[in-house]
Amino acid sequence: MLSLILFLFFMVSVQGEYIGNDGVITFWGDPNFKGEKWEIHRTLDPQYCYSDNVGKPSSIKWKNQITKGKLFGGKAKIAFYNKKDCEGLCLAWPTSTKDFPANLEADHFDNQIKSFMIWQSSVLPDVIVRDVRRLRRVE
Repeated sequence: MLSLILFLFFMVSVQGEYIGNDGVITFWGDPNFKGEKWEIHRTLDPQYCYSDNVGKPSSIKWKNQITKGKLFGGKAKIAFYNKKDCEGLCLAWPTSTKDFPANLEADHFDNQIKSFMIWQSSVLPDVIVRDVRRLRRVE
């Protein structure tokens, strides 16, 4: 009985950190969430650098990503880089934010994103993923 209680406690605590695999990141080709649209349908693994073709985004939204972390006051962040393999300059936002980057040109980052990752326990990647496989263009 004690093992069942411990298992259920573990599952509840893990569920708070990992949402499942129903996350989405949407990249738009124009500011204010307009234009050509690319989506990745997955909840990103923390500390995995996703180095894949995301078009030339000018605005980005995400949902159902990990929100808890060990940095930044206990919050996770999503970081976007201007070079492959999560190198170069980057911009980062809390994953729980509702203030998505609507106009990357205002941040001098328009059409520059080459890779991205969730910062949960570090700002450095543990793994580099070069083929997300769930990236799809939305008509």
